Amino acid sequence: MRTSRGARDLPEVQHRPNDELHYWLATIVANSPGAAFGDLIGGIAVNLAILARLLVLHYATRVSKGLLLRTAFVVTRVPF
Repeated sequence: MRTSRGARDLPEVQHRPNDELHYWLATIVANSPGAAFGDLIGGIAVNLAILARLLVLHYATRVSKGLLLRTAFVVTRVPF
């Protein structure tokens, strides 16, 4: 490698057997919480939007209150 100060030798990179395992573990640990949090916030936003529409339907239309109640119940249940 040449630099403005002349040639320089770079040391060879030594690969240890567990380097790739450590890389992937670090990647998973660093990225998973962010993705899970984004999914949580997105899910909350969708549920709030659906519930807001049901609320508007409840007060602004003559849609069956029982149907709206059942729909809100289904929307708010955890899918697990």
